[in-house]
Amino acid sequence: MLPYPSLRGELILFDDWKLHDFAPSEGLAAGARGTDFDDAAWIPVAVPGDVHRALIAAGRIADPFYDRNEDLCAWMRPASGGIARA
Repeated sequence: MLPYPSLRGELILFDDWKLHDFAPSEGLAAGARGTDFDDAAWIPVAVPGDVHRALIAAGRIADPFYDRNEDLCAWMRPASGGIARA
């Protein structure tokens, strides 16, 4: 794949992505899709990648794949999230 968008409109996935967790429907209500939304509290995320690993790297959750930590991450199930390119 070329390191820049092609004429076919491909999207570059390897850099400058951020993640934020919201309660269901909270992201839209907060205006997270708007271009003027303050994303300073968002955390970096690898794309391709996964939400759990990004939250672990940011110190937001314990590793859910270790011991009984999965129970500590139960809040994530009903949550919705936002991911955006910076």
